[in-house]
Amino acid sequence: MLERRSNRFHARGVFQVILNPCFLARLGVSRPRRSPGSTGGKPWHLSRLDADEKQQQGYPRSPFYAWRLGLQRLRLGRFMEVARDDADQPATRFGHVIPFADLASGDREQLDAFCRAVEGLLPTLARLRSAQMTGARWARELERLVAEFLDVPEDRPEENQVRAALLAALDKLGSWMRCTIPQASRLACRWRWCANTCTASSKCCQETTASI
Repeated sequence: MLERRSNRFHARGVFQVILNPCFLARLGVSRPRRSPGSTGGKPWHLSRLDADEKQQQGYPRSPFYAWRLGLQRLRLGRFMEVARDDADQPATRFGHVIPFADLASGDREQLDAFCRAVEGLLPTLARLRSAQMTGARWARELERLVAEFLDVPEDRPEENQVRAALLAALDKLGSWMRCTIPQASRLACRWRWCANTCTASSKCCQETTASI
């Protein structure tokens, strides 16, 4: 999830996170054969959260190519007729929203779970993107991310060890300096190795802290 730290939320990367078995386990749904909005296995060209975020990043304030509009189109597609690509008549719409539907979005349970996942995860990561906090505060935020968005699938009990190692590694953040989420992400690549081999005062942790 930390890889979604940049100023863009590209659809391909977001789908990879949402289709992770641990993420699906937290949602309480099985892995779909195809995600809503990824017709033909090719996800939409979405990269920002909404029009407000685009404006904050220096782009024209527009809802297009943003996740909020994409989810609105999917939901509207369950209630309105969706025009064929080769239709001669203008597409039906509600305001500026043109409904969209595909095979995956016809499953209400899967569509609702997908929308909940996107609406919960992306705003959270957008908030953390520019945050600068102490190591202890980052540890609390990342623990909340794990608790809110990840769970251990019943058929993958070995993930319990991974989860335990991650939570143990987060305890080491308490003595580290203030950092932003890109800096915290660089630290993350060393957590799994560092968790069981050193303390926050040891040489490897000091080198990691100095590198940011």
